[in-house]
Amino acid sequence: MEGTRRFVVAGIACLCLAGPALLWRGIRVRARSVAEGMAVQQIVCTSTSPACVWTYHNDNTRGGVNPRETMLTPENVANLTVLKSVTTDGLIYSQPLYISHVSTADPESNCGGGSKPRNMVYVATENDSVYAFDDVAGDTNPCWQTRLAPKGETALPWSSTPGEVVDGAFQPCNLLVPQIGITGTPVIDINVNPPVMYAVADTVDGQGTVHLRLHTIRLTDGKDLARFEIGPTAGLGPAFNPAVEQQRPGLALVHSGNTSTVYMTFGAFCDSSRLSTGVSPNPASGWVISFSFDYTQAGSILSTGAFQTEKRFVSGELGSLWGGGAAPAIDPASGTVFVLTANGQFNGNGQWGDTILQLHSGLADSVDDWYTPNDYFQIENGGTVCLLSSCTPSQQIDLQGDSDFGSGGIVLLSTASLALNNPELIAAGKQGMIYVASYHPGDPDAGYNQVMGGLDGTACGYSNPGCSEKPGAADCTTGTTPAPGTIPQCWEGFSFLASRQDLNGSRGSPAFIDGGVNNNYLYIAGVNDNLKAFSLAASNGVGTFNTTPIQPASPAHEFPYPGAIPSITWDGSNFGSAIVWTVDTAGSGSISFGSGGVPVSHPATRHAGIYAYGAQPVGGVLPLLWSDTVNGPASVRFVPPTIANGMVFVAGGNANPFYDPGTVNGTTNCSVTGPTNCGELVIWH
Repeated sequence: MEGTRRFVVAGIACLCLAGPALLWRGIRVRARSVAEGMAVQQIVCTSTSPACVWTYHNDNTRGGVNPRETMLTPENVANLTVLKSVTTDGLIYSQPLYISHVSTADPESNCGGGSKPRNMVYVATENDSVYAFDDVAGDTNPCWQTRLAPKGETALPWSSTPGEVVDGAFQPCNLLVPQIGITGTPVIDINVNPPVMYAVADTVDGQGTVHLRLHTIRLTDGKDLARFEIGPTAGLGPAFNPAVEQQRPGLALVHSGNTSTVYMTFGAFCDSSRLSTGVSPNPASGWVISFSFDYTQAGSILSTGAFQTEKRFVSGELGSLWGGGAAPAIDPASGTVFVLTANGQFNGNGQWGDTILQLHSGLADSVDDWYTPNDYFQIENGGTVCLLSSCTPSQQIDLQGDSDFGSGGIVLLSTASLALNNPELIAAGKQGMIYVASYHPGDPDAGYNQVMGGLDGTACGYSNPGCSEKPGAADCTTGTTPAPGTIPQCWEGFSFLASRQDLNGSRGSPAFIDGGVNNNYLYIAGVNDNLKAFSLAASNGVGTFNTTPIQPASPAHEFPYPGAIPSITWDGSNFGSAIVWTVDTAGSGSISFGSGGVPVSHPATRHAGIYAYGAQPVGGVLPLLWSDTVNGPASVRFVPPTIANGMVFVAGGNANPFYDPGTVNGTTNCSVTGPTNCGELVIWH
């Protein structure tokens, strides 16, 4: 057959069509050459570039560090003022991305017509649009805007999402309104020529069929070069159903030689697979899906891979991957993929709820390593737990269940200044515990190797009530070489509100910096808690944190739900130049329902507040350097700030006037029937 090639995907030999239309296990692909209709153009964005934020939280470790920021320092940050604000056609729930020295000579670009490259910030909206803005003061028009919804399709209305029946009325998922388009932070591939952005768009066609597609957008002019349908995946357990899967986390990318691999993760809307028409026959679960591309062959797709977190489930909606928007972490040396699952069933063999998963880069249908807290049963179902090494009855906490381990993201600790036996990672969720796990990428062909420790008690599973017979204890040791079945360290890292257990712990990624010897710090800001820093040191080859937090001076600012996702900047050599940036997104909660399931208006009437702290403790506290609580966009949750080239970028909703996420009748500037200027990006300089 003309144009056919045989590839091995995730250990499965398959026959793929190489050409304009590809089909692999129900995933239909349409592709065009990246260079079609345009001469090759370069973007200057290397390891020494002063301004390059190409992925969620800056790089694949998800540490949130920009190590090349020389313009903003603790000495001058108080001089920040608003450079400009720009509006978009939909809310912005993804992190802005920034690339310097972009060629915009294409005459179709609003910024084209000249030979001088520009510095560009890119944002994606829930109305399925991608924008490129320059960083020049006064110019509020985009250099380009691209709508990713094909003709005859729109972004998915929130009323069409899964939900539940309450008092006889169907209530759709109320966490993201009024529409769902591009939610996960896109990723930019600066290694191909010309560079491209990848983004996943959610749409619905005129027949009511929901589509999820991976789009390839040319960075210089916004042309939508290719789109890849993510459809049912036969042979991998229950079919992937776009109608009940949400692409919330950021995308991840690995580039090797001529091959670029994009990783996408998925999970349920509001832990539900119930549509207004009835329960989906293919319930939602967590998925990791990858597409690999070869740009030497006209942008053709080489292979795809998939891993399902709840392959052998009894009921659906389990093992979701959402993580407060955090993208998968990827080990820079081996390409090993790490994800953190939310509530779901667990048995250590195909059911992986509330678990750190280490996956082979090819997403073979197996797990290289894993760790599940031994109080898993209580996290999932409720019960008494002990968050200390030992507890008196008064120190025990009664969890209410649904305390997702996977509400936060994984950060791989970059520790060049420490001599560790194995690399380590950080994970934290709603429960309020911070876990430090060792890992070893190893040889993916050598099979399973348990360095993380796994669950304390192999018989402990979802259907085993024996897990709740005694309070769950922390499954870790401190300061010593880990014994079998343990991890290096875990501790209660957040203030805990027993009366509001849905408002605790971590959402999104913490931040970590290796600022040189004696300057390794983790920064985290939980729900209803202030920013905290924990210092890391090595003992016997094991990285161990000092569990006494360093905090801002009292009264420290507390971040209401959903907490904050810190980002860090420094000049790469002087730890004293480091700044920790956080955004307060209070007011970004979900809408509520009135009698008969009628949505109740719930306006977001708060500006997002931006706070900058010195990363280096001064007098035992983190100094507050600057804040702005009046000029930010309207609050939306789980959006980290982006800081590059002396500028701060914060995205969200339009604060002039404030958008109303509870409106569904088209009367405000952010309605499901016709969004107009309901998103906003604010730039400080």
